[in-house]
Amino acid sequence: MRPSQSFEIRAMEEADVPAVVELIGKTISPRDAEFARFIFTSYFQLGEKSPGRGEFYIATLGGRVVGVSGFYRLGNSYWLGWFAVSPECQGLGVGSTLLEKVEEAVRAKGARELFVYTSLLPKFKKTREFYKRKGFEEVSAVDHPRWEEDMVFLRKRL
Repeated sequence: MRPSQSFEIRAMEEADVPAVVELIGKTISPRDAEFARFIFTSYFQLGEKSPGRGEFYIATLGGRVVGVSGFYRLGNSYWLGWFAVSPECQGLGVGSTLLEKVEEAVRAKGARELFVYTSLLPKFKKTREFYKRKGFEEVSAVDHPRWEEDMVFLRKRL
């Protein structure tokens, strides 16, 4: 799909939560969508008091949410969070632009690295390839007992 108009990137707002949760459910998993609903609801309710307070951004096309990403801080590390792009908009630069926005924001906070984790399931092969094309390198693969699939952790030096 080639859009007749360009997409826009902006800060996520509380009113965007339902559309973002739906996007995560379709592109990642329904389980992740429910967890995202909890995280984003807490994020907006707690405001500046939110633990690991980060920032989240959405991409819109014609007023419809077609991408989401952001970051959170865990200790001294910055983590890419909830990265999803609608399948019909993949390959149009939405993901790259969202990632650039996140990298710009964490650099402004003094970060020298950005971390992300994702599944090793075949369904997420394109996701892992995207991260590697964007300069992320694998730092660890783990079998996490609380997750139903093996995960890979990646890092990008900024």
